[in-house]
Amino acid sequence: MKERREIVRWLLLAAMLVPIAIFAQSGAVITPAGSYTDPAWREKAAAAAPAFSRLQSACAAKFPADGFRFLTTAESSFGGIGFWPNPVNFGSPSRFLGVGARLQVPPPSSGRSFPDTDTGRILTILDAYGKDTITLMAKELTGMNDPQIAGGVIIFIYGKRPLSDPAFESDAEALGLFIPRQTLIAFAELRMTVQTLFSQSEMLPIFKGAEQITNLRLYIIQP
Repeated sequence: MKERREIVRWLLLAAMLVPIAIFAQSGAVITPAGSYTDPAWREKAAAAAPAFSRLQSACAAKFPADGFRFLTTAESSFGGIGFWPNPVNFGSPSRFLGVGARLQVPPPSSGRSFPDTDTGRILTILDAYGKDTITLMAKELTGMNDPQIAGGVIIFIYGKRPLSDPAFESDAEALGLFIPRQTLIAFAELRMTVQTLFSQSEMLPIFKGAEQITNLRLYIIQP
């Protein structure tokens, strides 16, 4: 874990030395094909546009608007749906089918019994949003046969404030979980426990507070 933190810290410092890419489309949920730095991934993203749109529609229909809101290219370098690299594996040709969103942590009245701890909040978010998101991602991923699409990634920014609160990220946290293809599909098919899901996936260090989350949104993950 210490090594992963050092890699992410190095990437952040390196990213701050170069200009931020101008967002191609203000407010776009799906990462615009023209935003990808690799021409091959521009083509793959353009070909996957129907799958991205289905995933966007399915998530919007599944989750309440006051609890789930996609990130957009107006506020992040990668938007809310696309093919994104794992920053820990710098230079790898593989990418992951990604979903990025802001989420409101369900209150205790929702019936979820996880404690109000770092791990408990992750489990609450995974129970409320992650399981269904992974299932919806698996439906699209099974139709993507390109071996360089290595799996799925969820980038969840979650907090207790209303999503409309301008200070939402001030005391929020962010999770980045990169899930290998077969692990994601097995979990979606209920053939795997949450513990096994995490043990077979790669999780970035938890980002806390507005400054760290802004760094995640703008610098850490670049399409």
